[in-house]
Amino acid sequence: MRGEIDIMEFGNQLNFHTWDANEVDHGANITPNFMSVSVPSGWHTYGLLVQPGGSVKVYIDGALVYSGTGSTAYNAPMYCILRNVYNTCAPPLQSNEMGFQYVRYWAPQ
Repeated sequence: MRGEIDIMEFGNQLNFHTWDANEVDHGANITPNFMSVSVPSGWHTYGLLVQPGGSVKVYIDGALVYSGTGSTAYNAPMYCILRNVYNTCAPPLQSNEMGFQYVRYWAPQ
């Protein structure tokens, strides 16, 4: 199993998924399993802290906005995908533009 953490999915939600080796979504397996967030337009700093035991914390602009505990799938190695995609059957909820100034990533040694 591997975990997936979506920041700003649908423009305003933190969403979580766990996937098996056959790419079957087994749901979030974390509590709470999603959260709506309000972020004003402009540049922001997003942070994730994933710790053993399935603990996940999400920070926006240095403020803790989410804290949950769930499946140890969130302990598996993760990778970062930076993309801007929305459902093509419906218009985007906000401007469909995004940019990145920099990305930093730390992993335990």
